[in-house]
Amino acid sequence: MKVSETSSGSILSARAGILALVLLLLGVVIGAIVEEDEQSNELLFNKNEPDLFLERASLTQFDQRGILASQITAERFTHYPLTDVTALQLPKITLFIEREPNPWRIQSTAGRLLPLSEYRKETVELWDEVNANRLHRDGTQTVITTAALTVFANENRAQSDEAVVITTSNSVTRASSMQAWLDSGQFELKGSASQPVTTRLEITRPSLSN
Repeated sequence: MKVSETSSGSILSARAGILALVLLLLGVVIGAIVEEDEQSNELLFNKNEPDLFLERASLTQFDQRGILASQITAERFTHYPLTDVTALQLPKITLFIEREPNPWRIQSTAGRLLPLSEYRKETVELWDEVNANRLHRDGTQTVITTAALTVFANENRAQSDEAVVITTSNSVTRASSMQAWLDSGQFELKGSASQPVTTRLEITRPSLSN
């Protein structure tokens, strides 16, 4: 059977039309998917917009016996609902020690509050010019300085993977990381090749009188 050139051209033209229609429909579908994805991303972003602001506020915690355990204050609390994280501006933490008159006072430039979850304990992460200090009964003081510190307020425990400096009335100790049990005053210090654990004693010598 012979096919005329006119018939053959019509078939090719029809196929080209069908192909163009398929490509057009495919473009419409892809465009709809991209638009939906962009809308989903925008919705997700909007969900993590802050839903709560507190200015110069404080959070106070008591233990199971009703005894004051800790207090967290900040110039500004900003809560993000999607991650359930609260950003802290100029945070200050006070950790009270049972039967001790003077608490630990910890402060930094910035931080964030992470709530209790299935995967982590309730923690406060602090960074930028972190300073922790406590005045002892005998009038001496312990001061901890570091770039970042994680505080477990419910346990009176703190840890840092950054270099730390611990200063007392007669010594200066340096380490590459630290874990501290603040109620008992116990410290676990670790060193590294660049920053081994070192302690420099500062002895006050009595002046000689004539």
